Amino acid sequence: MKQELSLIKMQIKAERILSANRHNGIKKKALFLDFDGVINIYYAPDSEKYKEIEKQSEGNYNFADKECVKRISDLCLQYDLDVVISSSWRYSGLEYCRKYLQDAGMSKAVCIIGTTETDMMRNRAEEIYQYLIAHPQYAGMVVFDDCTMPQLSKVQVITNMIDGVDDKAIACAEEILRKF
Repeated sequence: MKQELSLIKMQIKAERILSANRHNGIKKKALFLDFDGVINIYYAPDSEKYKEIEKQSEGNYNFADKECVKRISDLCLQYDLDVVISSSWRYSGLEYCRKYLQDAGMSKAVCIIGTTETDMMRNRAEEIYQYLIAHPQYAGMVVFDDCTMPQLSKVQVITNMIDGVDDKAIACAEEILRKF
């Protein structure tokens, strides 16, 4: 109950910041990005696609789907979004995540600016709200994740581990972003 109350307080504070920024003419938006199930999609180990990616990655096992990454990259450029890594991959560090995304085709013009906290034991929604509170320059956001977060339902695009970010997910993100 205490943790739930804390999340509600963080949500209210973050939403007030976003709203005040919109009221003051600020347009900047953030994209919170999970990797697994979003850009890293599941291929059965015996499938041709798995073998192709395994060969292409030359043992590095970069399973980021280039089409998924391109869709995210194009969205970020179109809407001038800052990317914040909310994935557990953030524990490998921002530079590692940035290189991973760029190696998979993310445009270098996309601003991959940070990660949610790595030293807190919070759920992902709390981490996202905490980031927004600590970085109050945003007027809106969109969250790509394959795990449902009810507290973020108005701004979350839920993907699945088979398709990742497909055209339908991008259309949903654009609908969310147009509201800000």
